Amino acid sequence: MNIILAMLTAALWGTTYAVTQYTMPDWPPLLLGAIRALPAGLILWCIRPGLPAKGQWPGLVKLGAVNIALFFSLIFVMAHTLPSAVSGVGMVSVPLFAMLFQYLVLKAKPRASQLLAGALLLVLGALLFNPASLTLNPLGLAAMLAAIGCIIVGSRMTQTLSGKLHWWDVLVWQLVNSRRQLAGAGCWDSVVV
Repeated sequence: MNIILAMLTAALWGTTYAVTQYTMPDWPPLLLGAIRALPAGLILWCIRPGLPAKGQWPGLVKLGAVNIALFFSLIFVMAHTLPSAVSGVGMVSVPLFAMLFQYLVLKAKPRASQLLAGALLLVLGALLFNPASLTLNPLGLAAMLAAIGCIIVGSRMTQTLSGKLHWWDVLVWQLVNSRRQLAGAGCWDSVVV
């Protein structure tokens, strides 16, 4: 059952790119990211209302910037500039980049099973596309790599904050803070890619 849920999650996540390309091609990526994150954060906050302590705000604002505002904006830049299938398969490669990050930065050597699964992921991903027939936008590829980096860095930040705050507060306030940052930075009028 867990495998089916994991596959369903990946399939539904992949629809983000196609829906954005075909229904919202002229919407700014930052606005799309805020529209996606803010309602979820407000609904969760209504379930368990409360405010973090004054000293907890800086970490939550940074986490909201990386994990939500920047990440979702990059996701929608990808949706505007890359084929949906390329975006979806590219984001499935996050475990490979996370494994590389852990090896290079945290000095954690991957297990043989992780290396085998990573190699299999690369081979299967390569079989899906004919590189000769693809024309990829460099901005979209850069956005994909940056989004992968956001996931990895945001995961490390979440681990750090989760040791200091309740996990619910970390989840809710990173979603809500993303809207606050975008509004404060005047990013609602961002350029459409």
